[in-house]
Amino acid sequence: RPRDVGGPIIDMLYPPGTEYSIPVIAVTGTNGKTTTTRLIAHLFRHTGKTVGFTTTDGVYLQNRLVMEGDMTGPFSANIILSNPTVDVAVLETARGGLLRAGLGFDEADVGVVLNVSADHLGLRGINTLEQLAEVKAVVAMVVKREGHAVLNADDPLVYAMRDKTGADIVLISTLPPGENERFEAHLERGGIGARIEDGTFVIRRGRLRIPIAAVREVPLTLGGAARFQEQNILAAIGTAYVRGVRYDTIRAGLLSFFPSPSMTPGRLNLLRVGNGRVLVDYAHNAAALTGLMDLAMRLPARRRIGVIAVPGDRRDEDIQGVGRLAAGLDLAIVKEDNDRRGREEGAIARLVIDGLKEGGMRDESIQVVLPEREAVERALAEMGDGDLTVILADDVPGVLAQIHPHSNGAATV
Repeated sequence: RPRDVGGPIIDMLYPPGTEYSIPVIAVTGTNGKTTTTRLIAHLFRHTGKTVGFTTTDGVYLQNRLVMEGDMTGPFSANIILSNPTVDVAVLETARGGLLRAGLGFDEADVGVVLNVSADHLGLRGINTLEQLAEVKAVVAMVVKREGHAVLNADDPLVYAMRDKTGADIVLISTLPPGENERFEAHLERGGIGARIEDGTFVIRRGRLRIPIAAVREVPLTLGGAARFQEQNILAAIGTAYVRGVRYDTIRAGLLSFFPSPSMTPGRLNLLRVGNGRVLVDYAHNAAALTGLMDLAMRLPARRRIGVIAVPGDRRDEDIQGVGRLAAGLDLAIVKEDNDRRGREEGAIARLVIDGLKEGGMRDESIQVVLPEREAVERALAEMGDGDLTVILADDVPGVLAQIHPHSNGAATV
């Protein structure tokens, strides 16, 4: 008669009551993934948990970088999930990793989908927004039935993903109360959501209203000027709430998370340089630059200078589109990333310049300095009192290190 030789071993490794799995939170979307991942991890650290998370910057245990590089695929997920010290895994899940190698996990407890907008189109057979949405919907599809899919109700392509998951739905919306019928109907059914009401981030559960923090007091919003961060914050709030994080802990986490080079490197880093300010961001597509330009116009400045580039694997029309959006600057310094993704030197810059001119910028307001380091030096030399310089950084650590000797620390809004 066969004996159960494996049972005692399993019982020894996992005594009754021992947790044999950890919560897995997956985050995807075209923009905001890294910031949202970092913020969710920060909120869970405030509960005393050991958090492992992956981003385009690397693999982190708590807040310690353990492996540098773009770590948004299954390899990096396995690093976190195989670490026995990790209590919560927060995994940025990007399009490229999904298409190349899949997820790296079978199920998630929470799947967050922030948005779907034009980026990386024309690559790996993904030519339309609808096709891109199908890829990102995988994150919602793998959520456990007892888990939660956090979806952006303002984005029709994301909202449609509710039909692809058996999990409970959590909706977020940045629109004022009453302006998103989908969100209102969800609340009428007793659903869970997060939005802004009367200038305050709130959690809604049907008619129940739980205020968390005023928008203007959350550092990530730069006093309310960085409106594109609202979506990221709402997603993090909704995720923390459904995983049982206390309201006061969520609030404390939001108020202690800063868009600084140490907490969010290359994501909305506003630095004081002389009597001006420099904003370093990784924005690399039209949707991201739209939010960044909106912020730049809200910040008081004598002149607005931009150091502009677009990755070379984007379509010509997308590169030109970024140029058109940047045409509102007073001075554009056009550079190119170190990796031009197969394009010849100067080809990307020419497309950006075409867009700048289509947007109405004059020749005398355009400078071309292709190497990123030299372009940043040119921008710093051009700066005067009261100027704001926006740098779309490729080599984020290099750009921040280059600015550091000139900087007087974080700037105020």
